[in-house]
Amino acid sequence: MTDRRPARSFAAARAARTAALGIALVAGLAAPGAAQPRQGTAGVAPAAAVHRAARAAVPTGTAPDPRLAADDVVTIVLAALAEARPAAEGAAGAHGYALAFAFASPANREAVGSLESFTEMVQDDAYRPLVGHRQAARGPMHVSGDRATQRVVVTTATGERVAYTVTLARQAAGAFRGCWMTDGVVREAPSRLVAAQSA
Repeated sequence: MTDRRPARSFAAARAARTAALGIALVAGLAAPGAAQPRQGTAGVAPAAAVHRAARAAVPTGTAPDPRLAADDVVTIVLAALAEARPAAEGAAGAHGYALAFAFASPANREAVGSLESFTEMVQDDAYRPLVGHRQAARGPMHVSGDRATQRVVVTTATGERVAYTVTLARQAAGAFRGCWMTDGVVREAPSRLVAAQSA
C-alpha cells in the first residue's frame, strides 16, 4: 500500500510522531566567533563519504559554529543519522543521534524535548529511512537571508529511496548567533518522489 499522507508541520508531527524532524541543541555548548556562510553544492554521496566530509568539517561532538555553512550542517546531520542505528540494536549508533540532536535551532529543542524523545521520534515511520541510510543525494542549497532549504533523497539499506526537505535557520542572537542550525526535516509524500524521478 502506498502512503499518500501529505507532509505535516513540525507541530503536527510531534503530536502524531510523523511531523517535521526537530533536531535540537545540546545545552551548554559555546559558539566561536562569526564568519560568513557559503552556499553549498548538490551531489550524491555514500554514507561513508558523508562521514568523512562531516569529520573534516567539524570535530565530532563540537557545537554549531558560525564558520560552518548551511551545507556543512546538513552534511554533519546526515552523517550522524547514517551512523545511528535502530534502538533494537542496543547502544550501537547512539552517538549518531546525539550529534544530530546537537545541530538544530533552540526553538526545535523546545519542541522536541530531550535526546531520548528525539531518538524515539527519529525511529518512527516518517524518519526511520534516515537512520543508517547508505547514500544521500542532495539538491542545491537555497539560501534566502537567514533561511535555507535543501532537498535530500536518501537510499536505505534495503534500497528504498525517500525524499526530505531540510530547513535551516541562521541564528540572529544568543550564544549561537551566526550559526546555521536545523529547524526541521519534512518527509515528502511518496507520490511526489515518484513524479520527480520520472521528470
